[in-house]
Amino acid sequence: MQTVLEVGGLKLYYRTRQGLVKAVDGVSFTLKSGEVLAIVGESGSGKSSLGYAIMRLLPENVALYEGKIVLYDTDRAFDIVSLDEETLRREVRWKRISMVFQASMNAIDPVSTIGDFIYRILREHRPLNKNESLKLAADALKSVGLPATVLNMYPFELSGGMKQRVIIALAIIMRPLVVILDEPTSALDVITQANIISLLKELKRDTSMILITHDLALASEIADRIAVMYAGKIVEVGDIDDILTSPKHPYTMALLGSTPTLRQDKELGFIKGQVPSLINPPPGCRFHPRCPFAMDVCSKEEPPEAELARGHKVSCWLVRS
Repeated sequence: MQTVLEVGGLKLYYRTRQGLVKAVDGVSFTLKSGEVLAIVGESGSGKSSLGYAIMRLLPENVALYEGKIVLYDTDRAFDIVSLDEETLRREVRWKRISMVFQASMNAIDPVSTIGDFIYRILREHRPLNKNESLKLAADALKSVGLPATVLNMYPFELSGGMKQRVIIALAIIMRPLVVILDEPTSALDVITQANIISLLKELKRDTSMILITHDLALASEIADRIAVMYAGKIVEVGDIDDILTSPKHPYTMALLGSTPTLRQDKELGFIKGQVPSLINPPPGCRFHPRCPFAMDVCSKEEPPEAELARGHKVSCWLVRS
């Protein structure tokens, strides 16, 4: 499979009154064509900030934004970090890479019909008249299991699951190379979550996805690979089977151990301590204050990345290539 997205040494720091928040601090990974990569970790690990950084949707208090984010299309490549704003807006964002934001179903214009809402966004990227735009919108809604009649409805007439499907339809309407999904099943009931998961399984055939979630069960349903993020860094990445059955980083082990299962003989674990402050993260390995296997070197030096079989990479002093 060809590489569609390459991220290298990506950093995103925010300026606050308390100091610099190192939300994304040296993250690197690749995404292949047709692949689903899940970014998992606790709340506050920098997962959503990573999604915003890839889209280059940056708040005013950004203090540092650097590294490499290259999106590869058939005939050209886009360096998102250094790209001029006009080209980014017209040629990349939503057209070649799109994002379903966390709780984004609440962002639909409440006083516009779904058709008008989608049309206003489409006209920024495609030279289509309204009838052409609505035809495109109807096709996108059909692909997520909604009838064309939804175009004439207002948000208050739709259930939460229907609104989430509208947002997903909007994300795929331009047939982007990559779709980023930030907690796509949060704030939905269990039945609706199951329906959205089934939908994402169908959509993964046609596009590459980055799934941002704290839900390992969701990741195991959809993803081909998992990247485990902790305190602004990716500590382990590998194929879904490798991560779920043979985790190597102590944080990954703890994360899996604290995930509920149907096994009655298994005691539910928990991760001691708290996620560290991203303003003043611990030196060395950022997980060492909570790690049951921590050694002296863990608090002094950042661990190198060790590559194991089949692209399984781990940043831990306990692991050697």
